Amino acid sequence: MSEFALSPLPAEEVALFGDLKRNWGWLLAFGILSTVLGTIGLGWTASEGLTLITVLFFGWLLIVGGAFQLVDAFSAVS
Repeated sequence: MSEFALSPLPAEEVALFGDLKRNWGWLLAFGILSTVLGTIGLGWTASEGLTLITVLFFGWLLIVGGAFQLVDAFSAVS
């Protein structure tokens, strides 16, 4: 008998993967949309507008992500 036995997934992981199975269409649509927009963005590199939009978007992602991390950090203390 092998020392590595396959164990069933915990209930939390089963629930997570169940949601992914149910919503696979949204994941497919997001992947297609990301591919199309990325291709358009690569073709639009001659314009400086794309660079500015990308930097502003990334900056807002960092600000919003940092705010959520601060809220999470202070909520975990109490």
